[in-house]
Amino acid sequence: MVFRPPGFSLKIISRLTDRNEGRSAWEAYINRRELVPGVQGHIARSWARCWPVLDPHQVLPTTRLTANHLLSTQVANFELLLIARPIMEDVYQYIEGSDSAVAIINPAGYILDLLGDTNILEKLRREGIDRGVSMAENQLGTNAFALAILERMPIQVSGAEHFLEKLHSYAESAAPIFDLTGNPLGATGIITLQPIHHPHSLGLAAASARAIESQRQADQLLNEQNRQMGGLNAILSSIDEGILVWNNEEVIIHANPAANRILYLGQENLMGRALSEVIQFPSLVKEALETQKTLSNVEASLQVHGRNTTCIMSLRYIPAGKGISGCVAILRSARDVRKLVHKQLGAQALFNLENLVGKSVQMRRVRKIAETAAAARASILLRGESGTGKNLLARAIHNHSHRKEGPFLMFACNATPAELVISELAGVEQNSAGGANYSRPGKFELAEGGTIFLKDVEALSYEAQTIVLNILELGIVQRLGSRTPVNVDVRIIASTSS
Repeated sequence: MVFRPPGFSLKIISRLTDRNEGRSAWEAYINRRELVPGVQGHIARSWARCWPVLDPHQVLPTTRLTANHLLSTQVANFELLLIARPIMEDVYQYIEGSDSAVAIINPAGYILDLLGDTNILEKLRREGIDRGVSMAENQLGTNAFALAILERMPIQVSGAEHFLEKLHSYAESAAPIFDLTGNPLGATGIITLQPIHHPHSLGLAAASARAIESQRQADQLLNEQNRQMGGLNAILSSIDEGILVWNNEEVIIHANPAANRILYLGQENLMGRALSEVIQFPSLVKEALETQKTLSNVEASLQVHGRNTTCIMSLRYIPAGKGISGCVAILRSARDVRKLVHKQLGAQALFNLENLVGKSVQMRRVRKIAETAAAARASILLRGESGTGKNLLARAIHNHSHRKEGPFLMFACNATPAELVISELAGVEQNSAGGANYSRPGKFELAEGGTIFLKDVEALSYEAQTIVLNILELGIVQRLGSRTPVNVDVRIIASTSS
């Protein structure tokens, strides 16, 4: 929309480019309030706004921030200045030596930063224009920096297009800087002397403004991404499941604290390390990774720095276009899972020594011996006829020991078919990802951290007795079909009727 004074109707044909024509058009408006052809709409609107509040022949006003106010204003716009300064320096490299300066203002019109050739900076300072000075339209009249913010577009103002005569020897090209929501953050541009002003400087000003916007948006997006990553890492660090992520090059890109704990790695930093340097997967996991097959709650024995670690593992893949960009392993401690199962199923012993019936000397002696045995760490053999309560005594001993928070499992040796005893005690390992079942822990592994009660232990075969002997002497058990022994921490209480 073109401004027209009251009673004045005139079509604007083109911009005034000749210096004398521009001076004549300015004098026509100042002296007679006439708007001659060629005066651009935004210049005409600005002159109309300046006419009631400014004297076109006055000395340049110098509304200036104090040093403290300027510093606080620069601090408030620190993020903008941090991005803009390098870009302003790049622009100045192209115009250095041309009696030009590069400036940036905030939305209120105050100059935040100014750099340029010594001659023009000194000339501007003599006019009262420097950092902290307001270039708002109601202070300096028509100028490109104020109009860029008011009109929300790149603008050039040259020579007599300025409302104040003191600025006729200057020319500016400025462009607004917007945030992501479209609100103006300020404007940046070039100030030069009017005789050497070049129209292409407007493109340079606009390009610098767009560069500042793009860099600021990129920084904001990066900060937002970092904030979200920080929140995600906080969430992953707070969960009990271990999260291990690696990319297509099998380089570990994330491991939460639970993964370090489950894999017994302490505070070791896994980020950036090759997966093969840390973990060796069993064949069923390797086959799943090769075929990109998901796994859910599979019990797997991992080699971590040469140490065997059994965990419940799930595999998921990170999609990327038509392929995948990495893999996510969700790890759960086998001991923690079993402890939870035992708790839900009530697998703890609830009977204690105080529940033993009887006040005779013999019963008091049994309680005394049971208390002593419960406090020890050695295995126990209970002897007595059938029906005398050996299983209750075993539960009471467990519940009175330091293992009372762990599981209590009972295995009836004489009630289990001979061909199943070994697999029930030792467990089974199936190393094929295509099999119907994967692996199954034995009773000794299920009793990890607690007590196993072998009822009628004399019924065990020699092969089964070997398994028990390995537990007693070495603290290990080896599943059927596996070549890797598993360390177990379990106390054995056995009973016999013979």
